[in-house]
Amino acid sequence: MKKFTLALIILLLLAVIPASAFASTPVYYCSAFVASGGDGSFDSPWACQNQTQLNAVVAEVCKSGYAVLYQIVSNGYWRHTVEDPTDSACKVTSSVFYYGQPPDTGIAAPMPLLIGGALALGAALLAGGFLVYKKRFA
Repeated sequence: MKKFTLALIILLLLAVIPASAFASTPVYYCSAFVASGGDGSFDSPWACQNQTQLNAVVAEVCKSGYAVLYQIVSNGYWRHTVEDPTDSACKVTSSVFYYGQPPDTGIAAPMPLLIGGALALGAALLAGGFLVYKKRFA
């Protein structure tokens, strides 16, 4: 019974930790498919069809100091790390290309639904385990 209580406490603590606690770096988006405008969010990315527009976006991102910029292109995305060190001008310190979509841009499910689903699945697995245990050793 102690193991069950400990597992339940750990599961509840993991469910309470908010996802926003892990996001400490600002994230911005620009797209080669947008002609102009945008606010840097995934829903409304900045335009970066050419190098001039990308430089303007990097200058905008530099205002936040340290950030990650995802540049969405036709077959994937570039992950640019933008830093503003105190001894020199703001610049892109690393750029890596990945295939697919940027992280955390999938279906936006509400957190209570995810937590409730995980708790229900965990409870069902525990109940099934106890039933198998009782039948095996009864």
